[in-house]
Amino acid sequence: PTVIYDEIDTGISGQAAGKIGRMLKSTAGNRQVICVTHTAQIAAFADKHLFIEKQVENGRTYTKIRELVRNERVEELARIISGDNITEAARANAEEMLDLAESAQ
Repeated sequence: PTVIYDEIDTGISGQAAGKIGRMLKSTAGNRQVICVTHTAQIAAFADKHLFIEKQVENGRTYTKIRELVRNERVEELARIISGDNITEAARANAEEMLDLAESAQ
């Protein structure tokens, strides 16, 4: 079975987001979970990250999806954390979040 959550982070942040991330990771143990989030605390718990973008070519809109590798995952989490001005501190924070989420039970 597949469970899809869209904008699961609406109205939450911080500690609550981390708890939701852990719950989603646990839920994904026996089913596929697809989650749209803009909260780094939730996204860090994902096994995979997909980058989705829209492009317009010759008046037609196309959606492109690709899986991010580890360093791209760090960059994307850092962007979520700090916006367009990604700092080394944000990268370090993103790296730590991924490490902690990967070791979480």
